[in-house]
Amino acid sequence: MNCLSQDRRAIGYNGILKVSDSVIRNSSVKLLVSIIAEAETGTIIYSERQKTTTDSGGQYHIDIGNGVPLLGKFDSIIWSDGIFYLRTEFDSLPGVTTTITRNILMRIPPDLSKDYEQGTVSSSEFNDHGVWHFRNSRNRRPRLVTVDLTTSYANLAYPANTYPIYRHYEWCDPDRDGLGNAFGISYSDNTSNFFTEQTTIFGDVRLYSKPFQEVNIVSTNNEIVVTITKPIPLKNYAETYAIKGPWKFIYYIEW
Repeated sequence: MNCLSQDRRAIGYNGILKVSDSVIRNSSVKLLVSIIAEAETGTIIYSERQKTTTDSGGQYHIDIGNGVPLLGKFDSIIWSDGIFYLRTEFDSLPGVTTTITRNILMRIPPDLSKDYEQGTVSSSEFNDHGVWHFRNSRNRRPRLVTVDLTTSYANLAYPANTYPIYRHYEWCDPDRDGLGNAFGISYSDNTSNFFTEQTTIFGDVRLYSKPFQEVNIVSTNNEIVVTITKPIPLKNYAETYAIKGPWKFIYYIEW
């Protein structure tokens, strides 16, 4: 299994702010963001201050790594080196006197000493999208699925930074309920790094502001399905852009 090296751009994160069962809507909030190594009660290796605003549904967005640093260096985090948790601590909330703290499993690395399967998928039928079914011989949902997605396509008429030639996606589901946390690193300036909670989507490909292709996962006791969705053309500057193929991906499934 190839290693995941560090990437020096921020990691986008979307969350929902709740106090008990009440959603904090349309509010400006401050928070302390920390990256913790190995365990929820482990060592804080990086922390920063952030400001954000919730929308009418209580949702907010932050770019981890772009806040005001307090401890450590974001650029020095080696994401392939162990387990990481994200801690968010909200204070100065409207009508709330206590600090709201959450610890979230951000990623777990592959462990080749355990029960796993890996391989490579090359598509000749689907040039730019497709669905791949993996028989689940263990008869239980996997705890980790990773996909390294690559393409040999190049078009010199497009700026180099608009095309995501390589992407690394991870989806971890320790409680095996079919919803997991997704972590993605890309090597294209227009494809964002991200972390997403409780999802079936590995990630998306973006040109400019819109996603036009997603990588999705479905896990059951019988099979694991990875889908690269059909690309949606985008028009920008009177040009139409769409993903080209053929795609190839290396997968790793751990139980």
